[in-house]
Amino acid sequence: MRGDQCPTSTNDKDQDEQILAQLLSIALANRCAQMEVAVGLVGTTADLRHLVRWHVYGDKTATRRGSCRAGGKKSAADLLTDVLAGRIGAAGRGPAARIIRCSFERKADAQ
Repeated sequence: MRGDQCPTSTNDKDQDEQILAQLLSIALANRCAQMEVAVGLVGTTADLRHLVRWHVYGDKTATRRGSCRAGGKKSAADLLTDVLAGRIGAAGRGPAARIIRCSFERKADAQ
């Protein structure tokens, strides 16, 4: 999301921040399950909101702090910033089994 695409009102910005943090939370839970690491050891909702403020809105007072603290932190931090940058997309599968599985996959055109 470029700066000119960012919402202007505080309410819109807060709602977008919350939605993006929830998306990151799903991506983080997915990655932690793959790495067999508890999500709580890697990052909190507040950490994800700080990351959104830092990456999307350019808020330099909101640091990347805590955005993946435990083992495999580089892997998880890279995943989260790649999701925000649009280099990784979400895909849902499984309506036949009535179980929807969500996965995050690098886009073919992402560098």
